[in-house]
Amino acid sequence: MHLLRNAEMVRRAPFDLDFRVQRDDDVTIKVLFCGLCHTDLHVIKNEFGNAMYPVVPGHEVVGVTKFMPGDTVGVGYFVDSCRACDSCSKGYESYCPQLVPTSNGVGLDDGGATTQGGFSDVLVVRQHYVVRVPSSLPPASAAPLLCAGVTVFSPLVQYGLNAPGKHLGVVGLGGLGHLAVRFGKAFGMKVTVISTSPGKREEALARLGADAFLVSRDPEEMEAATSTMDGIVDTVSADHPVAPLLDLLKPMGQMVVVGFPSRPLEVPAFGLVTGGKRVAGSAGGGVGECQAMLDFAGEHGITADVEVVGMGYVNKAIQRLERNDVSLMDLFNPVSSVLQNLASDSLAGANRADGDTAFNYLTSFEFVFVLLMMREMMEITEQLGQALQKKTQDIVNAIRLVQSTKVLLEEMRSGWENFICGVVEFCLGHEIDIPNMEATYIMRGGRARRQPDHFTNDRYFRVEIFRATIDTQLAELNLKFNENVMDLLSISTTLIPKNGFPSFSASEICKVVEKYYPADFNQQERLRLEYQLKHFVVDASNSEDLKNIATIAKLCRCLVAIGRHRTSNMIDRLLRLLLTLLVSTASVERITKTRLRNKMEDEFLANNLVVHIEGEITREYNYEDIIADFRNLKKRKVDF
Repeated sequence: MHLLRNAEMVRRAPFDLDFRVQRDDDVTIKVLFCGLCHTDLHVIKNEFGNAMYPVVPGHEVVGVTKFMPGDTVGVGYFVDSCRACDSCSKGYESYCPQLVPTSNGVGLDDGGATTQGGFSDVLVVRQHYVVRVPSSLPPASAAPLLCAGVTVFSPLVQYGLNAPGKHLGVVGLGGLGHLAVRFGKAFGMKVTVISTSPGKREEALARLGADAFLVSRDPEEMEAATSTMDGIVDTVSADHPVAPLLDLLKPMGQMVVVGFPSRPLEVPAFGLVTGGKRVAGSAGGGVGECQAMLDFAGEHGITADVEVVGMGYVNKAIQRLERNDVSLMDLFNPVSSVLQNLASDSLAGANRADGDTAFNYLTSFEFVFVLLMMREMMEITEQLGQALQKKTQDIVNAIRLVQSTKVLLEEMRSGWENFICGVVEFCLGHEIDIPNMEATYIMRGGRARRQPDHFTNDRYFRVEIFRATIDTQLAELNLKFNENVMDLLSISTTLIPKNGFPSFSASEICKVVEKYYPADFNQQERLRLEYQLKHFVVDASNSEDLKNIATIAKLCRCLVAIGRHRTSNMIDRLLRLLLTLLVSTASVERITKTRLRNKMEDEFLANNLVVHIEGEITREYNYEDIIADFRNLKKRKVDF
């Protein structure tokens, strides 16, 4: 991965990298897997302020080397240290003042050359800093252990929190947290997960095997757990209060911070002193600790939940990591294991059959194909979907995303080869059978009676699923955002005061009005509209009431509130028409957030919208008059 930094951008692209000539104490590792960590993201974005571009990230490296035949090996966060200081002599290399990170570090004996990480084909490392990965650990799932695993394992051992029967609290259930739970249970401890999210309760208890779950925002739950824990590992990097967590510790309890909140921790001295409680930090572990962690993990079957992707997908993976996007693919192996256990161990025959059916489908090529396709499509359409569902119903800004969404969908449609390669890579990484794409496609349950012989797997997946799905999405976008709608929405953006009227043209707006609203504006009214628009731009640019308005709906309400809808009556009429267009044309049920949105047709909801917009008129009607008019439409068998 190649990153170049200028004043405004970081560009990610492949490039050729020359490693140093191998020395007597070096090993050359063929990289098989490399984890993507939040630290990599910080370096890529230069959030630590020390990025030395070009940077090759990656410090959770698993591979093979000819110097250790048959062994899988790993490299963690660092690749060198002084080996002479007090920390190094005690096996705590991670605290060496001259520590050399695997990525974005400066080598001690390389003339100041920058170290490049594991997002590459090979890695040259001093043998002292290479650890052996037990054969019982899948290489892909072992990679994150080299960073996240040792980060939580080391303090548990270092501070004596790994004794069976002790009560451990784990704050946060992300990449670090879920491993802390697994190591704690393997040590024989009672483990309680502490989280702000009640939605993680089931994951903590059912999937990870935690003994208890606390919602840190629930005062009653937190109070009930006061002074019950021997130790706490705080894995959260977001800013959060520490005092309530210290209350959970027993006297002489130990809290270890392994996350990196941006603000300083506020620790209450009184509670710390009177309870004899201790707060410490931990920056991972040394080479020996890392090897001990891997051996322990291999013995107890501890692995990280991972999603395996190819290097061609790495830029998207970085984007997903940045927005904390976790999907079924991140949990593919754990879910598969649960279904497999259900199929083999369940006492009820029906449960075994259901588990077996679900497992077979989950591990089929077709399921993976659809899963990857839907993920990519949802990534493309996500921003547009969110813009369409704003509570303010501000669809105007969404039109900027319409064209880019269409372009990206078209690019995906033409990128079949890259997509299918990603599917194949995923299947290979999870030992899923890959069909012969030139063979005849056989439908589930046997061959369809009318299915021709030349209906191949390639045609089924490429044409009937891949292209058909994308074409349906494009057709929906073209239907909802056709040329007429885009014209009208475009003029809507020019009327928003907060935008600063960069492309405002009164004459162009009037041309669009003449084209689409001939029955609503006669020639004289269009002339009045043009002059009102010119006055409006000057007025709105200087008015404290108007200049910060960001939506058409708010603009319409504000004009009424300050009484300018009378002097700018043509503008007021245009805004009301545009508001009707925004909701009635552009997929109403996706924009209006109500419990009935999925049960309403566009026409029905559009009619209701007209009633809402013309509230001044409709307020004069009452229910009795409406019922009477409906009753008089025709003779009915039953009276109201």
